[in-house]
Amino acid sequence: METDNFAQNESIGYKSVRGVESRHKMLFASLGGRTKVTDISEYTLPIPVLGWLVDALVFKRRMHRNSEDSLQNLKRLTGG
Repeated sequence: METDNFAQNESIGYKSVRGVESRHKMLFASLGGRTKVTDISEYTLPIPVLGWLVDALVFKRRMHRNSEDSLQNLKRLTGG
């Protein structure tokens, strides 16, 4: 992954540099002393015919788990 977009206190975006083509963005919004984080992921599986099946059975869960892990790491690093 490499960072391709950064706006201090607003968002960070990054994209894949190998493997499955993907883009991710974290948006930050201040909520009265707390921060709301929205994690957005987009990806394209390189499997034209059965990609939907691989997505439903494997990849969608993996992306969700990666997102949860990223948010937990962010929380740990920021002391939240």
